[in-house]
Amino acid sequence: MKNRIFFWGVAVASVLLHGCTDDGKPDPEGGQGNLPAAVEEVISVIERTVPEAGHFVELLKQADLSDVTSEEITVFAVKNTPEAKSDVAPDPGWIRRHIVEGNHVGLSDGQRLVSLSGEVLLVSVSGDGAVSVNGVHVVGSAIPAGKSCIYIVEDIIPEPEISDENAMETWRSVFEDFCLRTRTLNQKLAYGYDGFSYTDVKTVSDEYWSMAYGTIDTGLSLVSALSDGEPADSYGNAVVQEIRLGMALVYSDIIGFYGQFVYMGNGEPHSDVNALLAELDMMEAYAAEDYGGAVRAVSARVYLNALQGYEQAFDKCVAIINSGKYALTEDNVFATAQNPGVIWSGFEDTDAGLAKGTYYHPVRYEEVLLMAAEAANELGRTVEAMQFVNRISVWKGMPPMATPVSTKEEIAECIRTLFSQDLKSESLEYSTWRRWGITDDMLQGKGEYGSHNALLPVPETALGQYPFLTQNEGYQ
Repeated sequence: MKNRIFFWGVAVASVLLHGCTDDGKPDPEGGQGNLPAAVEEVISVIERTVPEAGHFVELLKQADLSDVTSEEITVFAVKNTPEAKSDVAPDPGWIRRHIVEGNHVGLSDGQRLVSLSGEVLLVSVSGDGAVSVNGVHVVGSAIPAGKSCIYIVEDIIPEPEISDENAMETWRSVFEDFCLRTRTLNQKLAYGYDGFSYTDVKTVSDEYWSMAYGTIDTGLSLVSALSDGEPADSYGNAVVQEIRLGMALVYSDIIGFYGQFVYMGNGEPHSDVNALLAELDMMEAYAAEDYGGAVRAVSARVYLNALQGYEQAFDKCVAIINSGKYALTEDNVFATAQNPGVIWSGFEDTDAGLAKGTYYHPVRYEEVLLMAAEAANELGRTVEAMQFVNRISVWKGMPPMATPVSTKEEIAECIRTLFSQDLKSESLEYSTWRRWGITDDMLQGKGEYGSHNALLPVPETALGQYPFLTQNEGYQ
């Protein structure tokens, strides 16, 4: 079955959450309706050179485009049509479908663009060179407008249609990009990757928040479409399961970076982490065999990072361990997409600066063993914590690291050592160090770090939109 849906691209900011300039505040300098400079340039060029798109220009002037931060955009301006004339109202739904961030001069057959509305624009080029976007003919070549470009189209571009298979393809593309950008942010915060300094923390925080909630928007739109508008009844659908699981990981990472989040599930947005945990429990009840372990592992992360819920995290991890589906393996866990050491099978790792092998895996079995050891240690279950630690150390060819007389702090040090040896550069350090209370020890004196930087600043636009959020200490 095909569904008409909205695609929220990871690079596309949601106007409800993210509309801001580089400093996180609405742009006070815009012209008509506080329009960004790139949009004003496009309007100026259309008015001078394409008078037959006058009605489109009027709509563009009235649209809320405050979230456009790119200096380069591509605009598909509509020739004056009865439909365009009748829709002269502030920010009609389709106007954002006609704008794409980036300068896309030279459209090619099969090219897929993501508009500001989050919808996919599919480019087709016929044998005689005729170009169309979602079936609408493009008239002529691109018209330069500063760093941007303009195409003239004969009609309003319709919403795209997509099959269930394409929905999965779209989600995986968006989710893989999210994982890459999460790993990149973690490397910047933990190791100063790519020249990062904490003087830039507000910029990277705003960018990450926007990207993460763009990913959530994509998932929610896909789930709604694949569920025929009834997402609560879709837990048994394998495609929806993977999307829901991915969104849960996104929420978990947001909590890890900010210590708080906006839950965009059913009903009004809120920040109750228990609603996310209830969602994960529902997913666990319906999860296919391939996803059950991953759902429990994400639940354990949330319990540890958000609530210090050691008992619940311990139970989730032990259920994974006792399932018998996973094991520490002598094979290189990053060499294959699936192996016993992987709980959530990953994807090809193409970033040479971050890759630990051919594949990246969102959740690995060794992390679960260490979370189980951490939870057991905090609960005073020393023998069990020792067993989990030693299972790893012996597998690594080392003597047992913990003994029956090891103290809680000594076992914690064993966990930290194994974590730094084996889970480094897998997007976990920043949130895990904060959970352990050692961020200052790890980062003091590096990259202009200050103690308040153990959490990221919440973007000002999000604070204004959601009064239940609070700015993290030190950023007021």
